[in-house]
Amino acid sequence: MIWNLSDDLADAPTAVAHRVPSSYKWALLQGSGWTEVARYVRAIDPSHHPLTVNEWSLPVDFPLQSEALTDFDQVQPAHFGWPSIGSEVMQLNQRYSQTDLTKPVVVGEIGYEQIFGTHYEDFQRTAFWLGMLNGAAGYTYGAAPTYELNNPRSPCTVSNTPSKHGKKA
Repeated sequence: MIWNLSDDLADAPTAVAHRVPSSYKWALLQGSGWTEVARYVRAIDPSHHPLTVNEWSLPVDFPLQSEALTDFDQVQPAHFGWPSIGSEVMQLNQRYSQTDLTKPVVVGEIGYEQIFGTHYEDFQRTAFWLGMLNGAAGYTYGAAPTYELNNPRSPCTVSNTPSKHGKKA
């Protein structure tokens, strides 16, 4: 079992939060208190299962106030098409070159298949192989038809792609 504490989290240390551009300050407002939640999970988990956080993309990529609370970094290069692959490689290189606390880096969220009607097989294979060949310790995969819950009476799609019932959101 692995704890993924939260998605899209930014509970940055105060010294780091002050350097965040004003256009990204909204992300910091959502993250307050998650460092304490991580400490609590660590305290109550007798098996010390691996713990991570799916962080925001740059420049808000510091999920907790203490880097020592997670066992591996889970970067999020985003869902912005082919440029996301460049961001993936840059984030991997940055993590392995600039951190004082060395730990594995997993590509946690990049171009989920069919999100926004894009990121098909060619993108998925390229993102996976470039991540792995640039040092990723792991790679997660997501697909719009999997994470969007649908039924014939109430289709629910967030990525503006046809649901499995042939309807648009």
